[in-house]
Amino acid sequence: MNDQTQPTKTIERKIIETITYKNERAMRKDMNFKQNVLGWEVIDTDRTPQGFAPVKTIALGVLFLPLALFGKNKDVLTVTYKHGLTGIQAIFEANKKKAGLK
Repeated sequence: MNDQTQPTKTIERKIIETITYKNERAMRKDMNFKQNVLGWEVIDTDRTPQGFAPVKTIALGVLFLPLALFGKNKDVLTVTYKHGLTGIQAIFEANKKKAGLK
């Protein structure tokens, strides 16, 4: 019998996740949590303008033309995250951080 142990291979999987937010406050809160607690890395952020809501624009345009500018929809915010750990490992690491362990 051979007493030597076989070296183990570490396989690192990169998890990429894209999340869409409706407002900037929710985006910032979730980004802070994912980066500081769960260990995710932000790869990219994107703001997609959504244009004007037709019904609001027409109704406000009929009443008073300058008020039509208030009919604009809010932008959609998209954040792409990357994490090198699997989901269970990430939760384990987050719990270690909360407990103050290294």
